[in-house]
Amino acid sequence: MDITFDKNATCLCKGIAICLMIYYHLFGATDLSMFQVVLPPVFGILGPYGNVCVMFFVLLTGYGFGIRHISRPESYPRQILPRLLRLYQGYLPAFLIGLFGSLLLSQGKADPLTVYGSAPAEFLRHLLLNLLGLSHLVYGDGLYTLNQTWWYMSLALILILILPLLCRLYRRWGWGCFFITLVFSVFPSEPRLFSYLHYLPGAALGLCLAGGNGFAQVARRSRCPLGIFLHFPALFFCLLLWYRMRQAGIFPLLADLLAAYAGCQFAFDVLRPIPVLSHGLIFLGTHSGNLFYLHSFIYCYWILSGRFVFRFRYDLLIFLVTLLLTLGLSLTLNAVKGAAGYDRFFARMEKRILSVLPNPPIHG
Repeated sequence: MDITFDKNATCLCKGIAICLMIYYHLFGATDLSMFQVVLPPVFGILGPYGNVCVMFFVLLTGYGFGIRHISRPESYPRQILPRLLRLYQGYLPAFLIGLFGSLLLSQGKADPLTVYGSAPAEFLRHLLLNLLGLSHLVYGDGLYTLNQTWWYMSLALILILILPLLCRLYRRWGWGCFFITLVFSVFPSEPRLFSYLHYLPGAALGLCLAGGNGFAQVARRSRCPLGIFLHFPALFFCLLLWYRMRQAGIFPLLADLLAAYAGCQFAFDVLRPIPVLSHGLIFLGTHSGNLFYLHSFIYCYWILSGRFVFRFRYDLLIFLVTLLLTLGLSLTLNAVKGAAGYDRFFARMEKRILSVLPNPPIHG
């Protein structure tokens, strides 16, 4: 079997990350006191610390950017504009579903008039910022947004703007790029921009792994006798160290980065060869964008304001119902987009943008 951390491997890891995200939002970030939910012992890890999923996505974002741009230097606009276009390509339909769905189904928590304000100028300003994914960057947690989980849009935009600079650092200094970004992990969380910079080591590590084909290199070495002996204990140690660091509150985002790398490496080495499991996770990974944008409406804002899914009582059932309902919404959305030629329109737009952008040689 060819050892390449390709698009399928990325989707495999995204599938794991989106499952962690949904489980965390259901049981780690929700007040369960009003529901009679049965939680197993594993909840102690997956519930409170499932937000490690964010670092999975950050790491994979850096990796994907590195695969595309490390060996093909391009001008700054050519690096960021297509990625911005693709980001909004996925976000805008979900935003519109959230907006109109909330007008019809929300019982207060995501009612646009409640969220954005009733004054016309105020409503339009808050709506536009939420549409652009900037609400969290401008206002902070949970303010003037239909969906609090959309805070990641602000982080995604900042990563797109900064990754070309990190890529240039990597070409010049290699892994020094990663160690330089570690400085940002000790920045204070205020002003708010600094809180996003805490994630730069994750993006930088993804770049470094892409530049050195890191995932595949480790996978190859794990096949020799000594590698087999050391590989799995090392991954287990990484996950155990992550759990202890999160428990103690010691550099939680760096701990999450350790777990994200170990989780992606484990998925690539161990889960990828298992056909049914890997295919299922890859399928979820291809829908991870829609699942991220829409799952909170299912369990929190719509359908009896979230009371519906928690009626299933057991955590696995609640998780599966939420996942399947959101997946059904994602499949429907993709079918409508396909029939309308939505993705083809954006592909033509991206091609046109690239055709008019200059691409002078980039050195360093």
